[in-house]
Amino acid sequence: MHKNSTNLLILGRTSDYLPSCQSTNDIAAEMLSTKNPIDGHVVWTTDQTAGKGQRGNTWESEPGKNLLLSIILYPKFLNASNQFLLTMAISLGVRDAIQFLIPNKEVLIKWPNDIYVENYKIAGILIENTLKNSNLDQSIVGIGSNVNQRDKLHEHATSIATELGSEVEINDYFQLLLKNIEVYYLKLRSGKESYLKSIYYRKMLWYQEEKLFSSGEKYFHGTILGVNNEGKIQISTEEGIRSFGLKEIKFIINR
Repeated sequence: MHKNSTNLLILGRTSDYLPSCQSTNDIAAEMLSTKNPIDGHVVWTTDQTAGKGQRGNTWESEPGKNLLLSIILYPKFLNASNQFLLTMAISLGVRDAIQFLIPNKEVLIKWPNDIYVENYKIAGILIENTLKNSNLDQSIVGIGSNVNQRDKLHEHATSIATELGSEVEINDYFQLLLKNIEVYYLKLRSGKESYLKSIYYRKMLWYQEEKLFSSGEKYFHGTILGVNNEGKIQISTEEGIRSFGLKEIKFIINR
């Protein structure tokens, strides 16, 4: 492992770069069980062979072209009932970093924590929390970003290089990403819940727009109203306001 560090208050003060690994989240979990990594420690790679995604999916990445990382956090200040606020903070940081690099395109958060550029996925987040009593104890924040990959992308995906028309330095993006995430994590730590929610909704894909969704085999039109404390999306439909968990609803995106 190669050591690297940032000048930030929390994120990346220590980090481990691996040329290749199966899953940075798995390595971070092993560190938590066998070592005592500091708050904000980062495990990162540009070649992940068995990355994890939401819904039990895998994250496929071309070796050397993208950034895959896991951040170890100890958000003991956050009540378990409000853990989606951590998702909001991380998602906003990732969104801002990508928006900075591609200012001419609109970058939005697709609930709960995918990052999209004009209906195409550019980054994904997987957060694994451990609870102690009524609060969070440990969190592993896994983030996969399509950076310089332009070939063999999923048909519904894009990358920073694709949108820019040129490649970016992955180490520079690594620093930018951590810097932007820390801004929102510090807001969360200082209790700025209303601020985080307002910004998250402002940058949320389809927020307060009537769109097409599906749940099970049923298709329906609805308008996103927000997200409740459990992290479920709330949608106004002909049947009234309904709440959906991650695996209970799909966005029908026309491309």
